[in-house]
Amino acid sequence: MVDLAESGSLLFPPYPPTLPNVLAAAVANFPNREFLVCGENRLTFAQADEASAGLATGLMALGVGKGSRVGILMPNSPDWVLCWLAAARIGALTVPISTFYSTAELTRVLDHADVDTLLMVDRYVKRDYVKQMETVPGLIGAGRPELAISQLPYLRHVVVWGKSERTWAKHGPDHLVQAAASNRRVDRQVVSSAETRVTPADDLLIIYTSGSTAEPKAVIHTHASVIRLCYALEASGWADTRPDDRIYGAVPFFWIGGPNSTILPSLFTGACVVMSASPGVDEVLDTCAREEVTTINAWGTQLRAITERATSRGVVLPKLRLMFDQLDENGQPIPFELIPKPFGMTETFGPHGLEARGTKLPLSKAGAFGRSLSGMERKVVDPETGRVCAPGEPGELYVRGFSLMRGMYKRLPEDTFDRDGFYPTGDRCHVDAEGFLYFEGRFGEMIKTSGANVSPREVEVVLEGFAEIREAVVFGVPDVARGESIVAVVIPTLGAGVDRDRILERLGNELSDYKVPRFLFTMDYETIPRTDSSKVKKNQLKELVLEQWTQLTGTSQ
Repeated sequence: MVDLAESGSLLFPPYPPTLPNVLAAAVANFPNREFLVCGENRLTFAQADEASAGLATGLMALGVGKGSRVGILMPNSPDWVLCWLAAARIGALTVPISTFYSTAELTRVLDHADVDTLLMVDRYVKRDYVKQMETVPGLIGAGRPELAISQLPYLRHVVVWGKSERTWAKHGPDHLVQAAASNRRVDRQVVSSAETRVTPADDLLIIYTSGSTAEPKAVIHTHASVIRLCYALEASGWADTRPDDRIYGAVPFFWIGGPNSTILPSLFTGACVVMSASPGVDEVLDTCAREEVTTINAWGTQLRAITERATSRGVVLPKLRLMFDQLDENGQPIPFELIPKPFGMTETFGPHGLEARGTKLPLSKAGAFGRSLSGMERKVVDPETGRVCAPGEPGELYVRGFSLMRGMYKRLPEDTFDRDGFYPTGDRCHVDAEGFLYFEGRFGEMIKTSGANVSPREVEVVLEGFAEIREAVVFGVPDVARGESIVAVVIPTLGAGVDRDRILERLGNELSDYKVPRFLFTMDYETIPRTDSSKVKKNQLKELVLEQWTQLTGTSQ
């Protein structure tokens, strides 16, 4: 176990770990520093506090509070942050919603999470979310003060930022201001009183992440699990966020990478969060140059696109430093394979294992991940016997500790944790005698593509819903740029033809773009390697298609 806190320092914050307390501390420490910047929209910490308090008052006037589930369907923007702060400071559970969702996915999540209040933009890039919402039966024409429709029975309010004249949609922050004005019993004093009643044990948010089945996997985090981990990363010096940093937030806020490495680091340190109105690489680059960005919080593929465009355009970002660049004690860059990587997941809101910044692995441990963070525990379990494995012996990784999720929404604890409160991760790993972790793969079949998890079964279920497809098999193949790319093998229904382009187009209407396979292969049933019980041998099937994959992509395996 690695104790990243120096002797005498605090690994956890010196106040009860709730988001309202984090915001209050930030306003007290950096009231006039810039906090949120997006074009002409610029807010200091004090201004953000005032704006989010106004939204919180309006939400409380609508009846939102503890026990409420507030969905946020917005791109990275000051409005996203203000809505999150507003809901959290009155104790509501927030449900960040992916802007990539297809119409079917959006409806499923609103239903599964029992969202009662949805805060959303009208559109973003090419997606019209108002039209997506209107596919819900019964919503068109609904104009009561509170909605009541059978497909989403808990949904009561939809508040839209942008243009919408629908009877079911309320007009953004103006509606919340009007709600507060018309309900004079709810004022700032009531909001302040509600804030004092938010506890570390209260649920803060639900993060949706693909599971190993087609069912949604909804991770519930409390204020304590989120705040303690993010504070620990800053207090230890590992995250290396500095007060004068200007962080460009490219990682979506609706996944953990936004809050845990952009928003909360800013609240803890006084750094500024910079955003752009469009995700286009030229606009992002122009924003980074204009705002003198020092750090870009992005996935590898995003960062590569930005830096390559900067080179081609001759744009220099003189203040830019890589957030996770690491130097040894002599000031020399540590080779990538000798940097102990952080290892974590959505279920722990980030890394549960890492090393102090500047740690250089010996050659004998090249490729190892860091040891367990202080306050987090790991064990490796033999999946066949349940026995705890000896050092160096591979098995399934289990974790527990202060940043572990409270549970999965709509799952019983006994279906999520073992008897000792450990969470089985599905990762095949071994841990050496010194506590360094080595990742060997996944017991499940999760595909990791461009920083996102994709459940093969989710894609297979949609494919098998097409009349011309009898069976579908989906898996990942190595891809230098994406980590893995998604490949689908389909078996046509007897006598049916398969139009690959049409199939992929239809998939795009049902799934987020990043879940759509890059390549689709057609095979006969007899060609697919199977067990005696007719189950597909995916590893052998991969070998059959890898040669074609290599020819298509020009890569070698």
